Amino acid sequence: ARAAQALGVPLISIIATHPDIAAVGDRIFSVCFDDHAQAGTMAAFAHATLGARTAVILTDLNSAYGLAMTTAFRERFTALGGRILAEIPYKMRQRDFDDQLRQVAQVQAEVLFMPGYWVDGAPMVKRLAAFEISSVPLAGDGWGSGEFETRRGEYPRHGYYTDHWASFMEDEASKRFTRDYTNRFKRPPVAGSALAYDAVRVAALAAKRAGSTRPEDLTHALASVRNFPGITGSITFNAGGKAQKDIHIMEIVGGKSRLLKTVKPGENP
Repeated sequence: ARAAQALGVPLISIIATHPDIAAVGDRIFSVCFDDHAQAGTMAAFAHATLGARTAVILTDLNSAYGLAMTTAFRERFTALGGRILAEIPYKMRQRDFDDQLRQVAQVQAEVLFMPGYWVDGAPMVKRLAAFEISSVPLAGDGWGSGEFETRRGEYPRHGYYTDHWASFMEDEASKRFTRDYTNRFKRPPVAGSALAYDAVRVAALAAKRAGSTRPEDLTHALASVRNFPGITGSITFNAGGKAQKDIHIMEIVGGKSRLLKTVKPGENP
């Protein structure tokens, strides 16, 4: 992003969710929601829909993603009147998480926020039952991965996470995209596939509107995008280049993921 900004070339980020990406400059845009948006939405969902008033957080100290998600969840959840009973640190790809899970079990909050990537999330959720952890597991788009689905097996039996999109979504645009993508590439699409498709279509729209390939013209055209009908949801770029867009809340039931609800910008989940 810094290189593109220095060169004056517009850049569309596909799945980099850190809140500081778009803040690099006026040439930087993002078709995905950021970590503040998704973690804040999950916190509001936990409080309003699940009725949770206490939470514990497992935080990856080695990940800017995990740290940003932790901060946003904590701020939103406590602002709504909830209490964070503990924030338990770990480091990505550590071999054993039993010490952390033992601490979670001692706290026994109503919800357990796990803002890490699938590589750690999968082995963690497999061990929740062993420690008799009753806290409902929550996560962000770090769980929206085929690797997470494969490695977690049938666990957790119940939980929630936010994601940009998934191939099991049943709206007509999603079903058509999944069918066409699978036919062409012989494998189902993931969220990044749909975001990349949306980014290319947004770029094409900007080029058409600009009638030019000059960086300045393309930047201006991108900044004017409003309510673009993407596969991943309606996309509007705000003044800072961030996408104001839908956040999908996925529910894991009986070990299988499904779309629970879609939260639009400004809506309460």
